[in-house]
Amino acid sequence: MSRRWSTDAREKAERIVNAALAAAREAMQEGDQQAARAARQEIDGALRHLARPVRSAHAIAVLNAAVGCLAMLAATVASWAVLR
Repeated sequence: MSRRWSTDAREKAERIVNAALAAAREAMQEGDQQAARAARQEIDGALRHLARPVRSAHAIAVLNAAVGCLAMLAATVASWAVLR
């Protein structure tokens, strides 16, 4: 009789431990998901703040390329006028 109670107690203890482990695993996964959401929100916010300066830098780079082309054209025209 006591052996049966011992087996029952062990089985109940195993079920309790398994349930506790499952609950802890679920809580960790939920915490990981919350941390990932928070990190994504922070990164998205930082990227939104960087979008305008990046667009400005791109526009300046395009203008610099255009000015460089105009300078090359002016040098070509001046060279052609001198050598003509």
